[in-house]
Amino acid sequence: MSERSTLWVRPIGSDVLLAISGESPMRYFDSPPAVVVSIGGREVGRLAPAADFAESIRLPAALLEANGGRVTIESNRWFVPAERGESADPRHLALRIYEVRVSRPDR
Repeated sequence: MSERSTLWVRPIGSDVLLAISGESPMRYFDSPPAVVVSIGGREVGRLAPAADFAESIRLPAALLEANGGRVTIESNRWFVPAERGESADPRHLALRIYEVRVSRPDR
């Protein structure tokens, strides 16, 4: 993902869990990034992964409903592979995400 990504999580009238897993960012950075999950500008979760990670964050139903289901994930660290001489890739890259899953907390 880039330094800022937006997910659409369909509001269903109840809280849901956002499960996200990814590769250790320490492969690309010398210190862990601050990663913030927010809905409508309200922080609902924060992580600072220093190794491969798997985190679950509760997404409140009221916030999802009020913001059309838009969930933002932002990292304060990112890089451009082309600027590092690693490739010609001009994209901003922050985290390598393996899986994103949304489920009800009771399942």
